[in-house]
Amino acid sequence: MISKEWLCDAMIRDCRILVHLHYKTPVGLQEWRPTEGQRSILELFRYISVSPISYLRSYLEPAAGWREKYQAVSQALSFDDVPNRLIATAEEIEAFFRETSDETLATHRVKTPAGEELPFAQAILNGPVKWLPAYKMQVFLYLKQNGVNLSTPNLWRGVDPA
Repeated sequence: MISKEWLCDAMIRDCRILVHLHYKTPVGLQEWRPTEGQRSILELFRYISVSPISYLRSYLEPAAGWREKYQAVSQALSFDDVPNRLIATAEEIEAFFRETSDETLATHRVKTPAGEELPFAQAILNGPVKWLPAYKMQVFLYLKQNGVNLSTPNLWRGVDPA
């Protein structure tokens, strides 16, 4: 069985790797987007820097306005603010899992953005745990598309190749 510590660790790891990718982004590339209507690199970083914790909190307290609060935080972020926000999000994720019981994860049912009703742990797995690596990959591919010298260790471990 997957533990809450494993879910937490997976999310925190991706936040740290995103910090690494942020520092690999050349100056002047932040506003780049592949086509009109797609998120820019900055917009991707803004979104992913708050969405995991926003959804965790919103699943438990849908009426509390967490998504709106975190959206306001993300919109105020400059590119230079992103690493600290990702680190803060990782810390909030860790605290969230520490404060959330195994019973709540297993028995509490939540409604996903797609309208599905799922056990909380399954909603986390199908949502933020999967979204983080997907958006991380998108940032990675945007950078690669612009000639940034990156490889597998940058994407999956957050380190430069040996």
